Formats: sequence, structure tokens, C-alpha cells
Amino acid sequence: MDRLPKNHPYNFRQLKKQITKESKLFIMKSLVLLAFLSLCILPTLSSQNLNVGIKGGLNLYNIYNDNGAKYDNLTGFHVGLLGHIHLTRHLALQPEVVYSAQGAKYDFLGETVNVKLGYINVPLLLQYMFDNGFRMAVGPQIGFLLNAKD
Repeated sequence: MDRLPKNHPYNFRQLKKQITKESKLFIMKSLVLLAFLSLCILPTLSSQNLNVGIKGGLNLYNIYNDNGAKYDNLTGFHVGLLGHIHLTRHLALQPEVVYSAQGAKYDFLGETVNVKLGYINVPLLLQYMFDNGFRMAVGPQIGFLLNAKD
């Protein structure tokens, strides 16, 4: 396939160029800071009910934009670690660090092109646990783009 022009709506090479050394360094510093803070508060949390676990699953991700380009779903996965800290009988805090493979696919000049994006997502969820086992969670998430391939 020929190289796409810089102003083409499907040009993800521009996105890939935005992942600079500085942004990768920022991600690494953030993860080191998160690990350090976790180790600092671990003794405090030892008196709380703390559980550590893994999570994983399937992603069906799509890209929408204003340029009229049509993208289809691309199946990916996510895997990561989580901590579950009971604050009260019904309330818990759940920090997570998750790698997520996302993307989309599109047709260009008769060929299917897959856009693959790799993220590290760090959500911090406040969780309410109902008596019947159902849980509802809400909270912010920050995501760091690690790689972009097309």
C-alpha cells in the first residue's frame, strides 16, 4: 500500500509521531510514582481490608471523528492489576493499572487497514457494594498512549 498523504483522514502515522520520548518518560515517571505511593500507603492500608487481584477481558473499540471517515470495530483485550480497599461495609476504593489493546479497521483503496493502539489506563474507582452482590463503580481514569500502529 502507498504511503498516505499527511492531510489524509486515515493518517495514523502522525499520531505515532506524537508519542515522543518525553511522553514515554512521563508515563514511566507516573508509574514509578504510583508504585512508590502504593508502597508508602500500604502499611496504613494493612489495617483496612485490602485485596489484590488481576483483571482481564475483551475490548470492542471503535473510532469516531468529524472528518467523515468510516471505521469498523477491532477486537482487542485488556489485562491488569487492581487493588480493592474496603472503606466501609458498602463502600470501597479500587485503583487499577490496566494495559488495553484498542483500535479500529477501515478500507483504503480496497485493502483493510488495522489501526492498533496500546494504552496503559489507570482508573481510580469508588465502588458501592449492594447486599445482593451487585456493585456499582464510578471514578476518573487517565490513559497513556504507548504505541500506535497501522
